[in-house]
Amino acid sequence: MSERVVEVHVGPGGEVVLRFRPRRLREVVPAQSRAHLRAAGREFLLGLRALLDRAIEEIEAAEREQAAPERRRIEVKEKPPQEA
Repeated sequence: MSERVVEVHVGPGGEVVLRFRPRRLREVVPAQSRAHLRAAGREFLLGLRALLDRAIEEIEAAEREQAAPERRRIEVKEKPPQEA
């Protein structure tokens, strides 16, 4: 039985997991295709970085909102003039 180059697993929540066997890929995939796959992998990681940056920004915004003191309106009444 030959080893698969790519394994696909679908989890109970619908998530899809792809597993690539790099050693086997080098034997089967042409050099030009490997270069495209490497570039695609880089783009994927850049996209993941953007998602992580967004998630971090949301967490930091929530932390700033929680740390900000609550503002309340204080009513100031005028003091009646004093007699001399």
